[in-house]
Amino acid sequence: MSIHSSPDLFSVVQSLKGFMKTGIPSRGLPPLDPLSLDNVGFSLGGANIEFRNVTMGGLSNHDIGDVTYDEIKRQTSCQFVCH
Repeated sequence: MSIHSSPDLFSVVQSLKGFMKTGIPSRGLPPLDPLSLDNVGFSLGGANIEFRNVTMGGLSNHDIGDVTYDEIKRQTSCQFVCH
C-alpha cells in the first residue's frame, strides 16, 4: 500500500500547532494564524469563484483528523478540523 496513516507524522504535525500564531522565524516558517491570501479561486457548478485579499483567523484552534503519507508521490496530506 502506497498511502498510509503515520502516527509519527501525526505527532510532528500536532507539535507544530503551537507555532501557528508565531511561526518559526529561524526556519523561515511564517505565522499561519491569521492566514492572508491574495487570491483564492475555484469553479463551482460551472461558475468561476474568486476571493481577493482573504484573511482567515482562528486556524490555530483546530484538531487534526488524519495525517497520511503517499510513498509514490512522496506527499503528506493532513486533515484539519477548525472550530
